[in-house]
Amino acid sequence: MTNRQLDRWERMFSFVPSMSAVDRRVAEDDIVFETFRAGGVVYRQGARCDRYIMCTSGSVRSSRVPTRGDGVQLYALSPGEGCPLTAQSLLSGEVLMADGRASERTNVASLSAPVFAHLMSTSEPFRSFVLEGYLALLPRISNVVGAHVQRLQRA
Repeated sequence: MTNRQLDRWERMFSFVPSMSAVDRRVAEDDIVFETFRAGGVVYRQGARCDRYIMCTSGSVRSSRVPTRGDGVQLYALSPGEGCPLTAQSLLSGEVLMADGRASERTNVASLSAPVFAHLMSTSEPFRSFVLEGYLALLPRISNVVGAHVQRLQRA
C-alpha cells in the first residue's frame, strides 16, 4: 500500500474523513489495494466472503450465474461505491450470491471481515456508507427481475 493509494481512497470515499482517528487507523492498517484485468474475478458466487470491496477505478460487474443458461447481470459497481453483495454476505454470514468480474482494468480497496465487523459497530460514517449502498441494491435487483420477467413473458 502506498500513501498515494490511501490518499485516493480518503478522497474518493466520503465516510473516511468523518471517521474517528482510531477507526481510521484500524482501516488503514488493514486495507488492501488490488488491480484486476478486464474479466478478472474479484469475487466468486458460492464462495465464503472474507473482504468488503470498494471500487476505486474501473468497474465490477456483478452477475448471478446459473448452473446452465444465461447469467443475469445484477449491477455494475462504479468508482466510489462499496459492494452491496460483499456487505450482504459479511452481514448475513451467507456465501456470495453472484460473481464479481472486472469489466475493464479495475482497482479495488478492501477491508477484512473482522475489520468490517469492527467498523460496522464503532463507526457511524462507515456504517451509514455501507447500509446506504446495501439498501440501494434492492431497487437494482427489482429492476433486473422485472426486465427478466418481461423477457420471459415475450418468449
